Amino acid sequence: MASWVGSFSGDLEFCSNMSRYSIIFDESNDPKFPADGLTYPSSENLYHALKCIHIEDRIKFTTCSPFESKKLSRKMMGIRHDWDEVKVDAMKLVIDLKFRNNYYAQKLVKIEGPIEELNNWGDKFWGKCLNFKTGKYEGQDNLGIVLTNKRNELLEVINKS
Repeated sequence: MASWVGSFSGDLEFCSNMSRYSIIFDESNDPKFPADGLTYPSSENLYHALKCIHIEDRIKFTTCSPFESKKLSRKMMGIRHDWDEVKVDAMKLVIDLKFRNNYYAQKLVKIEGPIEELNNWGDKFWGKCLNFKTGKYEGQDNLGIVLTNKRNELLEVINKS
């Protein structure tokens, strides 16, 4: 597979946090995010659940769609006060859990070069958006970076075996 720069759709929908793939949050090596044993319908749901101060509040994210989880997280009371400082760590954890699935891991390692998440909804933190004045994509692309790093980590494991 060639390098990927674009939206995560079609053959690359598996890279999207909105893709439906259940994740059981039964393990965490990060004390900032204690495991709860709950099953989330997507990595998007788990990501937003990790914003909750109280683990009991995460239950709401186990029964809604990925899009609903995003909306729900904006309405939640009891969001972590340090969320802006820990949200990248939360995404790394979510991506680690998602790509424990061998099928998805094999698909991820086939992508060569950097993985960039381009979007048209204005998210310059997790992706890049087109600046119509300059004609260039701008943004931090943190999701693309996390996915690229995860892919490289998986390749390292493969190359050692």
